[in-house]
Amino acid sequence: IFFSAFPQFFAPLAAMASAVYSHSRQSSTSSNSSVGSSVSDRAEPNVVSSRTSHAHAATLHTYRNDTEAVELVHTESTIVVLDDELFASGNVCEAFRVRFVQAGKQGPVQVAKRYKWKDGKKGFSEDHVNAYLAGCLTGPFNALLRSRLPHYPIVKYLQCTRLLELKSRWYTVEEYLEGDFTKYNNIFGNEEFKPKGEEETKHHDVSAAFSHFSFLQSDHEYAVLDVQGVGCTYTDPAIVSPEATKYGYTDTGSSGLLRFFQTHKCNYVCQQLGLPKVEGTHPLPKPTGTKPTVNVPAAALQSMAAYSSVQSPKGATIPAMAAVSSTQQNCFPQAAESACWSPLSAHTSRQIATTVSVAPLTMAGPAMCVMIY
Repeated sequence: IFFSAFPQFFAPLAAMASAVYSHSRQSSTSSNSSVGSSVSDRAEPNVVSSRTSHAHAATLHTYRNDTEAVELVHTESTIVVLDDELFASGNVCEAFRVRFVQAGKQGPVQVAKRYKWKDGKKGFSEDHVNAYLAGCLTGPFNALLRSRLPHYPIVKYLQCTRLLELKSRWYTVEEYLEGDFTKYNNIFGNEEFKPKGEEETKHHDVSAAFSHFSFLQSDHEYAVLDVQGVGCTYTDPAIVSPEATKYGYTDTGSSGLLRFFQTHKCNYVCQQLGLPKVEGTHPLPKPTGTKPTVNVPAAALQSMAAYSSVQSPKGATIPAMAAVSSTQQNCFPQAAESACWSPLSAHTSRQIATTVSVAPLTMAGPAMCVMIY
């Protein structure tokens, strides 16, 4: 009787108990499955590992995906099943496997990256800006890549839009990437990967060309370094500018830019895209030519997504921008042949959108950049 009188109080507890029971049953029948201790050692997304996990009540904050500004869209209470042990660790975050509980059942594996310092919200804000700016640059880069090297893989960046609050700690939540995780270069401008074989060489060359291109496309305001991910799907970018820490804790300043261009050797992709060589000379890298013009195919523009939304883990669809017209919505790489417009802040549009030559359309209204996936 008491339970039926106060369902809103007992529902979260019931969901948590169901999740724990479900997890214990799955763990007992999956004791032979295992996961590695590094990012490159992956498990199947729907296989529960033999590692211990526990259900927790948490709060999920979802932010807009279409702007550099960190603007909250939605906050909801949720239940998560989080691994007790991390599977990877860096200088800033520790990575855990996490599942959101929906209708008493665990959803697919995702990644929860816990910030090592107390002020995790500040770290999330900087990561959000870095991911957004890097994502904006993928549009013109992919358009150029498709026009010159149509059989090469295009680049995608996971966006930083979900912040999980759990026991006074902060986690950024993102998609779990299946495959071998590779770090191509770091925030100090050093290359970290030596490819073996044709496929790895393609991924390596595209990543290096993207860092090269980003410096040109931003009018030398910054470059995207710390390129890492599975294949050409990247995460955790670092925006590195001439002014150290301008874009956060991973912005190593002019030393990072200089080091990259001092060690970068233009590869086949750089050459085919017509990227001018950048000399790594003091005080700042200096391009030796003009950047190529980016022409967006009309067919790609015709496949523009009509509306974009943010998906909550419980399946609710939340409008990303209710007050903005459908042609100005941002979109994620749902399909290989989608394109969409994304409004930019005045700061970003000065650096990016004005440097993109779009044909055959004429740009009108607010400055925008093309996001092609």
